[in-house]
Amino acid sequence: AGGTGATEVGHRASNRVRTLDEVSMWEQLLMASFMQRHWADNQVSCTVTFDPATEGPQLPAALAHFQYMLKGVSFLPRPTSGVPTSNNHDYEAEEKLLAAIVQPYAQMPYERISGRQYEQLRDGLSAPAFHQHLRAQQGQEPSP
Repeated sequence: AGGTGATEVGHRASNRVRTLDEVSMWEQLLMASFMQRHWADNQVSCTVTFDPATEGPQLPAALAHFQYMLKGVSFLPRPTSGVPTSNNHDYEAEEKLLAAIVQPYAQMPYERISGRQYEQLRDGLSAPAFHQHLRAQQGQEPSP
């Protein structure tokens, strides 16, 4: 649709950080219910990723268990199961593994990218030009 867009925000995780592939559907639901009970006044927005092969059959049981602990939850099949996290800069091997993944949706909210893709995103960043947006809101021509 006109006037819409998407933004990519790259993030490099260290070896000490667990990725979504390493956190089970049950643990994600538990963390969301904890936040719902002890932190949020309103609904916690949560998208739980799950392995369709191993956790997919457990969805009814998970929903039944957490039905009174969460006000709402979304589920997203995880396409990256089994792809190891690589911080050794072997970009060709990493990109070969990532190319084999079939994404279930055209525009995933989370997607694993290679180290090379991350560096390209990082290198393409520039400082935001907030003054241009402010001028546009005030009906003035943006300056370069």
